[in-house]
Amino acid sequence: VGFEPDENKYLAVGYADGCIGVYRVSNLEKLSMLGESIATEEKLPIASIRWRPKQTITKERLLVAAGVDGVISFWHPLANKLVGSIKPEKPGSDLLCLDYAKDASKLAAAGRRRAIKIIDDEKKVVLARLRPKGQDKPGHSNRIFSVRFDETGKTLVSGSWDMTVKVWDLNSGSVIHSIYGPEINGDSVDVYTEGDLIITGSHRKKEALQLWSLSYGKLIETIDWDPEKPKESAHIFSSKFVKPGYRFIASCGSGRN
Repeated sequence: VGFEPDENKYLAVGYADGCIGVYRVSNLEKLSMLGESIATEEKLPIASIRWRPKQTITKERLLVAAGVDGVISFWHPLANKLVGSIKPEKPGSDLLCLDYAKDASKLAAAGRRRAIKIIDDEKKVVLARLRPKGQDKPGHSNRIFSVRFDETGKTLVSGSWDMTVKVWDLNSGSVIHSIYGPEINGDSVDVYTEGDLIITGSHRKKEALQLWSLSYGKLIETIDWDPEKPKESAHIFSSKFVKPGYRFIASCGSGRN
């Protein structure tokens, strides 16, 4: 699911049949069902949704979706119009996560293949791939479930099934540092640049919700899920800093919520 940024007028919901419902938040009226009329041999689930940041008058509010089929689709959500798509180069390129840079110039997409695509928003082409390049440039060794740009758009944070979170320098395409331990199994990594913080939500009972230094990759705090039962937690699938202000963290999963 994804709320439209800024005004929060609309809510987009990705479904298992590859369609996306767009709803008015005030009364939950369904405004459109994206992808409903597209005929394919097999419709696969939508794995991630992002609204494009509206930075200029010329850039309209688009909705972007990544599917398990590896396709990235760009929609005019209220007009129910597909305006572009990027198809995978190879079979089995399941996508599991997306994120936009704050200035809407580029987006990141990743999933099964362990490489993170950096995509030019205007030209809809892949600018770079962040992936393992030997011992000098380590990357992820398993599926990537979460990607997040910092406020500057120069740094990207990614979380994987391989029990690591990587902080990438986008200018060089290299890993600045690795955080070992978080078990990322959903869209459960977020960044607060001004506070120099990363939040991670792990799919496990103990030490599930943690704060880390963005600059140094060091653990700052492990947050008790329930202060009355500190040894119990949810198996977390999603974690976010609540904006504006970043004073709160929203997190959810299976188990104790």
